[in-house]
Amino acid sequence: MDGGPTDDVSDEERDALLTIAHGAVVTSGGVSAQRALTSAAEFVLARGLGPVAYGVYALAFRIAQLLSRLVTFGSVPALQRYLPDYEDDPARQARVMGLAYATTLGVGLLIAAGVWMVAPWLNDVTVQQPAFPETMRLFGALVLLLGLVMVYAGIFRANGSARGEVLFNKLLRPGVRLVGALAALALGY
Repeated sequence: MDGGPTDDVSDEERDALLTIAHGAVVTSGGVSAQRALTSAAEFVLARGLGPVAYGVYALAFRIAQLLSRLVTFGSVPALQRYLPDYEDDPARQARVMGLAYATTLGVGLLIAAGVWMVAPWLNDVTVQQPAFPETMRLFGALVLLLGLVMVYAGIFRANGSARGEVLFNKLLRPGVRLVGALAALALGY
Protein backbone atom coordinates (compact mmCIF):
# COMPACT_ATOMS: atom_id res chain seq x y z
CA MET A 1 0.00 0.00 0.00
CA ASP A 2 1.09 3.55 -0.63
CA GLY A 3 -0.07 5.00 2.71
CA GLY A 4 -2.54 7.50 1.17
CA PRO A 5 -4.42 10.11 3.17
CA THR A 6 -7.25 7.75 4.18
CA ASP A 7 -4.82 5.48 6.02
CA ASP A 8 -4.14 8.26 8.53
CA VAL A 9 -7.78 8.50 9.65
CA SER A 10 -9.01 6.17 12.39
CA ASP A 11 -12.34 4.38 12.09
CA GLU A 12 -13.81 6.58 14.85
CA GLU A 13 -12.77 9.77 13.05
CA ARG A 14 -14.09 8.44 9.75
CA ASP A 15 -17.46 7.63 11.37
CA ALA A 16 -17.58 11.09 12.95
CA LEU A 17 -16.78 12.74 9.61
CA LEU A 18 -19.43 10.67 7.83
CA THR A 19 -21.99 11.61 10.48
CA ILE A 20 -21.14 15.30 10.09
CA ALA A 21 -21.26 15.09 6.30
CA HIS A 22 -24.60 13.27 6.40
CA GLY A 23 -26.05 15.88 8.76
CA ALA A 24 -24.79 18.69 6.54
CA VAL A 25 -26.35 17.16 3.42
CA VAL A 26 -29.67 16.50 5.13
CA THR A 27 -29.76 19.96 6.73
CA SER A 28 -28.79 21.87 3.58
CA GLY A 29 -31.39 19.95 1.57
CA GLY A 30 -33.97 20.67 4.25
CA VAL A 31 -33.13 24.37 4.35
CA SER A 32 -33.43 24.59 0.56
CA ALA A 33 -36.79 22.84 0.63
CA GLN A 34 -37.91 25.07 3.52
CA ARG A 35 -37.11 28.19 1.54
CA ALA A 36 -38.95 26.87 -1.51
CA LEU A 37 -42.04 26.00 0.55
CA THR A 38 -41.96 29.35 2.36
CA SER A 39 -41.65 31.24 -0.93
CA ALA A 40 -44.51 29.23 -2.42
CA ALA A 41 -46.72 29.98 0.59
CA GLU A 42 -45.90 33.70 0.42
CA PHE A 43 -46.61 33.74 -3.33
CA VAL A 44 -49.95 31.98 -2.90
CA LEU A 45 -50.98 34.30 -0.09
CA ALA A 46 -49.82 37.50 -1.77
CA ARG A 47 -51.62 36.63 -5.01
CA GLY A 48 -54.71 35.18 -3.39
CA LEU A 49 -55.40 37.65 -0.61
CA GLY A 50 -54.81 40.99 -2.24
CA PRO A 51 -52.88 43.88 -0.70
CA VAL A 52 -55.06 44.72 2.31
CA ALA A 53 -55.77 41.17 3.44
CA TYR A 54 -52.16 40.18 2.83
CA GLY A 55 -51.03 43.12 4.97
CA VAL A 56 -53.29 41.93 7.80
CA TYR A 57 -51.90 38.41 7.44
CA ALA A 58 -48.28 39.62 7.23
CA LEU A 59 -48.50 41.73 10.39
CA ALA A 60 -50.23 38.95 12.34
CA PHE A 61 -47.70 36.41 11.07
CA ARG A 62 -44.71 38.58 12.06
CA ILE A 63 -46.11 39.08 15.56
CA ALA A 64 -46.68 35.32 15.81
CA GLN A 65 -43.09 34.69 14.69
CA LEU A 66 -41.83 36.94 17.47
CA LEU A 67 -44.00 35.17 20.03
CA SER A 68 -42.91 31.76 18.78
CA ARG A 69 -39.37 32.60 19.87
CA LEU A 70 -40.68 32.97 23.43
CA VAL A 71 -43.17 30.11 23.64
CA THR A 72 -40.75 27.29 24.49
CA PHE A 73 -39.38 29.37 27.40
CA GLY A 74 -35.93 27.82 27.09
CA SER A 75 -37.16 24.24 26.77
CA VAL A 76 -35.39 23.49 23.49
CA PRO A 77 -31.91 24.51 24.71
CA ALA A 78 -32.56 22.60 27.93
CA LEU A 79 -33.41 19.50 25.91
CA GLN A 80 -30.21 19.85 23.92
CA ARG A 81 -28.24 20.22 27.13
CA TYR A 82 -29.78 17.52 29.32
CA LEU A 83 -31.15 14.76 27.10
CA PRO A 84 -27.72 13.60 25.90
CA ASP A 85 -26.42 13.70 29.49
CA TYR A 86 -29.23 11.36 30.60
CA GLU A 87 -29.06 8.87 27.73
CA ASP A 88 -28.44 6.04 30.24
CA ASP A 89 -31.50 7.02 32.29
CA PRO A 90 -34.69 6.88 30.16
CA ALA A 91 -36.89 7.81 33.13
CA ARG A 92 -34.95 11.01 33.67
CA GLN A 93 -35.06 11.78 29.93
CA ALA A 94 -38.83 11.29 30.00
CA ARG A 95 -39.12 13.75 32.91
CA VAL A 96 -37.03 16.34 31.06
CA MET A 97 -39.16 15.92 27.91
CA GLY A 98 -42.36 16.09 29.95
CA LEU A 99 -41.19 19.26 31.67
CA ALA A 100 -40.30 20.78 28.28
CA TYR A 101 -43.78 20.01 26.94
CA ALA A 102 -45.51 21.22 30.12
CA THR A 103 -43.52 24.47 30.16
CA THR A 104 -44.23 25.12 26.48
CA LEU A 105 -47.91 24.29 26.92
CA GLY A 106 -48.24 26.62 29.92
CA VAL A 107 -46.40 29.51 28.30
CA GLY A 108 -48.26 28.88 25.04
CA LEU A 109 -51.62 29.09 26.78
CA LEU A 110 -50.56 32.34 28.47
CA ILE A 111 -49.43 33.77 25.12
CA ALA A 112 -52.64 32.66 23.39
CA ALA A 113 -54.76 34.21 26.16
CA GLY A 114 -52.70 37.41 26.04
CA VAL A 115 -53.03 37.64 22.27
CA TRP A 116 -56.78 37.01 22.58
CA MET A 117 -57.13 39.95 24.94
CA VAL A 118 -54.85 42.46 23.18
CA ALA A 119 -55.86 41.69 19.58
CA PRO A 120 -58.60 44.38 19.41
CA TRP A 121 -56.30 47.01 20.95
CA LEU A 122 -53.47 46.01 18.62
CA ASN A 123 -55.85 46.38 15.69
CA ASP A 124 -56.88 49.86 16.87
CA VAL A 125 -53.28 51.08 17.08
CA THR A 126 -52.05 49.45 13.86
CA VAL A 127 -54.01 48.33 10.80
CA GLN A 128 -57.61 49.11 11.86
CA GLN A 129 -59.04 46.24 9.82
CA PRO A 130 -62.04 44.22 10.99
CA ALA A 131 -60.34 40.90 10.09
CA PHE A 132 -57.20 41.57 12.12
CA PRO A 133 -58.38 40.62 15.65
CA GLU A 134 -59.66 37.22 14.49
CA THR A 135 -56.53 36.64 12.43
CA MET A 136 -54.28 37.59 15.34
CA ARG A 137 -56.22 35.34 17.71
CA LEU A 138 -55.84 32.43 15.31
CA PHE A 139 -52.10 33.05 15.12
CA GLY A 140 -51.97 33.22 18.92
CA ALA A 141 -53.34 29.68 19.08
CA LEU A 142 -50.94 28.60 16.34
CA VAL A 143 -48.01 29.90 18.43
CA LEU A 144 -48.90 27.28 21.04
CA LEU A 145 -48.98 24.50 18.44
CA LEU A 146 -45.75 25.73 16.90
CA GLY A 147 -44.10 25.65 20.32
CA LEU A 148 -45.05 22.00 20.75
CA VAL A 149 -43.63 21.20 17.29
CA MET A 150 -40.44 23.04 18.21
CA VAL A 151 -40.07 20.92 21.37
CA TYR A 152 -40.64 17.75 19.34
CA ALA A 153 -37.99 18.84 16.83
CA GLY A 154 -35.70 19.78 19.72
CA ILE A 155 -35.93 16.21 21.00
CA PHE A 156 -34.78 14.95 17.61
CA ARG A 157 -31.93 17.45 17.60
CA ALA A 158 -30.88 16.54 21.14
CA ASN A 159 -30.80 12.87 20.18
CA GLY A 160 -28.66 13.62 17.13
CA SER A 161 -31.33 12.90 14.51
CA ALA A 162 -30.75 15.35 11.67
CA ARG A 163 -33.51 13.73 9.61
CA GLY A 164 -36.15 14.11 12.33
CA GLU A 165 -35.23 17.69 13.10
CA VAL A 166 -35.19 18.65 9.41
CA LEU A 167 -38.47 16.83 8.80
CA PHE A 168 -40.30 18.66 11.56
CA ASN A 169 -38.60 22.07 11.64
CA LYS A 170 -37.63 22.62 8.02
CA LEU A 171 -40.27 20.73 6.02
CA LEU A 172 -43.39 20.16 8.13
CA ARG A 173 -43.84 23.75 9.35
CA PRO A 174 -43.61 25.50 5.96
CA GLY A 175 -45.45 22.61 4.29
CA VAL A 176 -48.37 22.95 6.69
CA ARG A 177 -48.29 26.71 6.16
CA LEU A 178 -48.54 26.26 2.38
CA VAL A 179 -51.37 23.72 2.68
CA GLY A 180 -53.14 25.98 5.19
CA ALA A 181 -52.82 28.96 2.85
CA LEU A 182 -54.22 26.97 -0.09
CA ALA A 183 -57.07 25.61 2.04
CA ALA A 184 -57.94 29.06 3.41
CA LEU A 185 -58.05 30.52 -0.06
CA ALA A 186 -60.07 27.59 -1.40
CA LEU A 187 -62.62 28.11 1.41
CA GLY A 188 -62.96 31.78 0.55
CA TYR A 189 -60.93 33.35 3.34
